[in-house]
Amino acid sequence: MSRLLGRRALFAAGLLILALLVAACGGGGGSSSSSTSSSSGSGSSSSSSGVVEVSLKDFKFTPSDIKVKVGQKVRFVNTDSVRHNVVQATVEQATSGPYGFESPVLMPSDSWEYTFNTPGTYPILCSLDGHYLLGMTATVTVEQ
Repeated sequence: MSRLLGRRALFAAGLLILALLVAACGGGGGSSSSSTSSSSGSGSSSSSSGVVEVSLKDFKFTPSDIKVKVGQKVRFVNTDSVRHNVVQATVEQATSGPYGFESPVLMPSDSWEYTFNTPGTYPILCSLDGHYLLGMTATVTVEQ
């Protein structure tokens, strides 16, 4: 039993090292121009009370506990030197889905907006290059 746990720990450490190596190489070649795309969530539409901005940097969403009202828009901005994305999924769903929504790949300085139209709690993460394994996860809470 302890041999199996040791192998699992070694495998997890190897995955973490691989994710770090891939992440270090993942941001090269992108243009410095900013591209912005937008998408809306499902459900009924209502007026927003301002845009909430979330930074994607250092394998974190900042803030990581995001609170918005129904109909409010969240702008995810990649302020990092590597590429990221925003996927509405739990860590368990990260590799297989299903995803509630998924942004395009955000190169450094890119941003993407999503409007939350349904109350609830939405786990999000970056599924690129195993960034979620490094703790790049957050929660969006949408209230009436």
